[in-house]
Amino acid sequence: MNLVTKAIIPVAGKGTRFLPATKSVAKEMFPIVDKPALMLVLQECMKSGIKEVLIVLCKGKENIIDFLQKNENLEETLKKCNRLHLLDEINEIIDNLKIDFVYQSIEYSGSAMAVWAGKEWAENKPFAVLYPDDLNYTPEGTIPAIGQLIDAYNKYHGMIIGCKEIPEDEIYKYSACKIEEKINDSLYKINQIIEKPAKGTQPSNISGLARYVMPANTFDYIEKQLQNANKEVEIGLTDTMDMIIKDSPSYAVIMDSIRYDTGDKLGYLIATVEYGLRNKELGEKFKNYLISLNL
Repeated sequence: MNLVTKAIIPVAGKGTRFLPATKSVAKEMFPIVDKPALMLVLQECMKSGIKEVLIVLCKGKENIIDFLQKNENLEETLKKCNRLHLLDEINEIIDNLKIDFVYQSIEYSGSAMAVWAGKEWAENKPFAVLYPDDLNYTPEGTIPAIGQLIDAYNKYHGMIIGCKEIPEDEIYKYSACKIEEKINDSLYKINQIIEKPAKGTQPSNISGLARYVMPANTFDYIEKQLQNANKEVEIGLTDTMDMIIKDSPSYAVIMDSIRYDTGDKLGYLIATVEYGLRNKELGEKFKNYLISLNL
């Protein structure tokens, strides 16, 4: 039985690293070949048994709402020229996921506050969190990254942190998990997570990266953070997770996927190239073009 059928997707960031493009287009709507990054994350949810999604917005990203609604005029135009199939994948998402929207409060900042916006929506149930800046490619027919975490939650009933192994000389840019017990090559019981550890102090090179399954009582911990909050300091979800770890069994899962950081310009370009090479229609021609550059 799948115990996790809800997912929160925060998209309230300003995307300043991609200005001026993000002045009018949400970063999450940047295309990876012909699909917005957000669409790829929604497909990941759908293929993992998620039924309900809450997208946490900020003002100015209303084009995301438009994208996730059917457009009868466009469908009628495409139908006339026998190209309605071009909307099959996005319409499959719209038909199979119940998608709600909420605006993140501007009173406090930080990743935990995007999750906090889903307090009532979560209905006291466990839920997934996916950040669309990170894409996780898995081949067709295999379990998507968030599905791997949900499988672990169904078995262990504890918070699950999706992780990758990060080189030691880069781990200070990320978070690092302290391992209590190795269960198998991809699953660890953990007893701490540290955000951006100082160089040389990291407890491991296993880092939580943008995919989580959170327990139903997550909001109790965020509320504790709010009680002691300084409006000048961001309220981070990593701190929330560390509080949960101290009170209940929690696990790190090394995701079997290829990760792309599309919140970074180089990462975005790499994702576009590699997804382009996998494209059934364009891949071979694109590959031949890259070879012709003789770089």
